[in-house]
This record gives sequence, C-alpha cells and structure tokens, in this order.
Amino acid sequence: NLRGAKINYNSAIDSNPFASLSANLEISSPNIETSFVALNDIFYTVEAREGIYDINLEKDQLFGKEGNGNIILNPFNDPPEYGINYQIEKFPVHQLLTRLGSPEFIEGFGDFEINLTFKGNDQISIISSLNGNMELKGDNLKLDGVNLDELVSDFERSQRFTLFDVSAMALAGPAGLAVTKGS
Repeated sequence: NLRGAKINYNSAIDSNPFASLSANLEISSPNIETSFVALNDIFYTVEAREGIYDINLEKDQLFGKEGNGNIILNPFNDPPEYGINYQIEKFPVHQLLTRLGSPEFIEGFGDFEINLTFKGNDQISIISSLNGNMELKGDNLKLDGVNLDELVSDFERSQRFTLFDVSAMALAGPAGLAVTKGS
C-alpha cells in the first residue's frame, strides 16, 4: 500500500517528476521479497524533498526480528548518493548467511548494525566510495560446533587469542588450540 500527501513536483526543474518530487508518503506491506532479502510486516514513511528521499524504516521484520533505521536516496545527484543506517537485534545469524549464499558455519543469535554512505553510477565507483561501518556481534555464537564465547573466555586472561587460534580450533579441534597455546 502506498499513501501520499502534499505531493508536488516541478517540471521546470526536471522533466522527470521523481527528480523534483516533494511529498510525504507511507508504504506498508505484509511482505516484500527479493533474491537477497525478505521483509515482513513493513511500515515506512518517506519524506521526499526535491528528489531526495529520506525513508524511515518505522517497522519491519528481517529474519523474524524487528529492525529499524533509515535510508537516504539522492539518485538524481551527479553522482547519485546513498546512505543506509539499520539495526536489528537478536536475530538468527545462520539466516543471514543463507541469504548471502554462504554455508551455515555460525549458529546463534546476533545483533547487526550497518551505517554506510556511498555514491556513484557503477559498481566500481560505488565500492570505492563506500564509507562507514558494519558490525555483527553476538553471544553464545558457535562456529561449526565450537562455542567462540567459551573459547575467548578461556584465553581472555592471556590477551593473546588470535584468528590463528580460531583457525587451529576449526581445523584440528581442541588439539589444534593446544598446539597454538602450548597447553
């Protein structure tokens, strides 16, 4: 569903009405699915001002959990500019990996936050302009049956826990970790 109010555009600025659109919009739907993402129970408000779109993600469910954030689209700028801010808490991490086409090698629940800006007309310029942060964190995450929280807490006192230790544990089990730590 799409509802709008105060809808105006100026064809003297641009013949494309979306390039000069100003409006207050509401978008709602029980679900939206693409090849990458499936959203459920969405309600977004959009404030369009002269072709710049500020989309506030008032309500949506991603991976069965409610997320929130906003997206800024300035597609008619030269080059186009975009911004994404989104947070979701306590979601099943394996569902993210499945959507990314990766094998499910992590189990557990995590929090995900993304704050990115980028601009460009093609993949190369978009990737080179990426700026921001993506963070995935969780408690009681398991890597192929290895409880990373337990592993980290066992070696927290040494402050020398490294990715090499995780790799050794994943490849050789506890014996691999004993080799890297000498105990």
